[in-house]
Amino acid sequence: MRKGIAAPTILLVVVLFSVVGIVLFTLGNNKGNDVKGTSNKKASDEKAGFVFEVSSSTTWEMPEYLCNTESECKSGPTSGKRWGTIGGGGTSMKSVLVPYEDAWKAYKYLKIYMKPGLSSSGVVFKVNLLNDGTGAQKVTMGEDNLNYEAVLVPLENSVSGQIKVASFTSER
Repeated sequence: MRKGIAAPTILLVVVLFSVVGIVLFTLGNNKGNDVKGTSNKKASDEKAGFVFEVSSSTTWEMPEYLCNTESECKSGPTSGKRWGTIGGGGTSMKSVLVPYEDAWKAYKYLKIYMKPGLSSSGVVFKVNLLNDGTGAQKVTMGEDNLNYEAVLVPLENSVSGQIKVASFTSER
């Protein structure tokens, strides 16, 4: 009986290409998030927090600051305690959740604004308040000859559910 190497080699190549094909197909059909810091889960599965709608033709960053007073928040874009940053690429009416944290109880306001990503100069973001019931207010503040429209959200009550607050739209 002759032992050949061709049949096992062909079988190994077929199995290897099949496994690689299945892996690539699975990765290509992944319905993952297209914006960093967001989720595609059902609303009932998500944490409570504030929702901001983002429409941008370029990359963007959404810095989050916590402040003890309204005047502290209004004194500049980077005033207050830096809480975090959410960022992403070009998108249209993407809902971005800023999840409520118990640590916010020590502060009176959450300040959110948007600025262009590093590769997106010359873009400004306009704010449109969506929910009068939140007590949120739109303010304009500047830094280094740049003005940002920001949203100040009062944190006097704990948050339950997801509250739509404002939308940010990019303009050139």
